[in-house]
This record gives sequence, C-alpha cells and structure tokens, in this order.
Amino acid sequence: ENIVLKIKSIENVQSSVTFPNEDAVANTSFSPMSGTITIPVEYLQEVAQGESVLVANLLLTNLLPPTISGINNTQGASVIVSSQVFGQGKDSGMEVLEQNPVMLSFTFEEVENTTLDEYLCVFWNYSSMDESTGMWSEDGLSTGYSSADSGYVTVHCNSMHLTAFHVLAAPNIQHIPNAPGLYFISYIGCGFSIACLLFAIIFFLLYGKGLLSSVNFFVHLNLAISLCLAYLVFSIGVETAKGHEIVCAFVVAAIQYLFLAAFSWMLCEGIMLYLLLVVVFSSLSKKW
Repeated sequence: ENIVLKIKSIENVQSSVTFPNEDAVANTSFSPMSGTITIPVEYLQEVAQGESVLVANLLLTNLLPPTISGINNTQGASVIVSSQVFGQGKDSGMEVLEQNPVMLSFTFEEVENTTLDEYLCVFWNYSSMDESTGMWSEDGLSTGYSSADSGYVTVHCNSMHLTAFHVLAAPNIQHIPNAPGLYFISYIGCGFSIACLLFAIIFFLLYGKGLLSSVNFFVHLNLAISLCLAYLVFSIGVETAKGHEIVCAFVVAAIQYLFLAAFSWMLCEGIMLYLLLVVVFSSLSKKW
C-alpha cells in the first residue's frame, strides 16, 4: 500500500513517459496526483541509441529524514518519487536534460504556517559531505510554481538529473534573491584587483636593489603577492571545487592561509607606519 514499483522496457521510444498512472496506484494509499514524474522523449531517445530502454519508477511514502544543508526546521511534505533510465547512451543522455528537463508535480496537504514560496523541490544526494548516508539537496532542481486549493498544495519542479525527488516545507525560510549581477560584479572586481596587484608586484621587482635596503618595499611586495594569490585562488577555485571534496578542502585552506598572510603583512605595515610617524626618534625605529 505504501510502495509502488514499476519497471518497463520500451522498444521504440516515441513519447515521454509519465509515472504513475491510475492503474499503477490502484489499491494503494496514493492518488495519481500525489507525485508524478515526466521523463522527456528527447532524453529517452538519447539513452536508447536506437535500442530498447529500461525505465524503473518508484513511488513511496516519506521514509527519509527531512535534513538539508543550510536550512533548519524543515519537514517532509510530499511523497518520494524516484526514477532511473537504463540504456546504451545513459551517460551522454544527461546533457539532453539541460535543454529538456524532467518535470515533476506533487500534491499534498498544506503544511501549517508555511507559505507557497516556502516549499522546496529536493533530491536525495547520497554523496553529500554533511551526512554519511546522504541528505536532501536543491542542486540541479528548480521549483517552478506552487498553488493551493481547498487545503491542498501543488508544487511543480524541473530537474536536470534523475534520482529520488521530494518536497520539503521550510517555514520562515529566508529567501536570497537570485542576482546574477552580483556574480559578474564579484569576478570583475577580483579581475581588476588582480591586474592592479600584478602591476604593483612588477613595479616593486623592477626596483630589486631597493628591496635589499628598504623595509618598505619588502613589506609592500609581500602584501601584494599575498593578496594577488588569494584573489586568484578565489576566482578560479570557488567554481572548480563544487562537488569535489578534496579540491574544496584545498581551496578553503589556501584562501584562509593567504588572507591570514595578507593580514599579517598589514600588521607589519601598521607597525612600520607607527615607528616612522610616531616614534620617529626612538631607537626602536632604527632596529625595525
């Protein structure tokens, strides 16, 4: 009554596959609208590669903990729908989903004290770094729109991959608007800073003799190198480290170290300015 499993072999793919239908949920606790998934025909044809394709669908009640990284007080709202497709071109078929996503729809009882924009489409990420057994994640999914009618809520989602899908209710969630402009401003600012720092480093190196006799040049050069490397690691490493635990750990450690080094050289700058401007005639300034 609480689990519906359907495995189907399709010889000649001509249309999309939608699960479940009324026959599949007959004599169960589910309705055809509890949770549905539609796999696009373009993806099925790409996976089939002219051969047959095997589609496995699963519908079950929520048995997994409602945990998701970065959001507290979440609770499961819908059933779980899972789907997998097997064929000759399974690996290459994932690129097709970027243009023709999987469509999902969930209908469930309204969760108390939860508005329509506080429902999240999620999938079970087995490789999550936060939990050994995995946890829910929003990566690769988008919540299209939600509607409410007579105490029931319908949530529509799009996905660029196939796995186990679910809807979480997150009351009082703080939504961060999607602002692609901030993304470009950050990288433009980092690029401009790197260019200026490289110019400063080249300028100081051209006066190599002065580095041996002047503490000022030495401190300025090391500060510029630390900041330049930190911005480079940030610009290149943030996007590269996504989904790679070891790379992510290396990028975080490098950024922490480089900015700590920069702050240390800033401290040296402050001490140097204090000795040069305040303690001008002290013996400490000569030792420095």
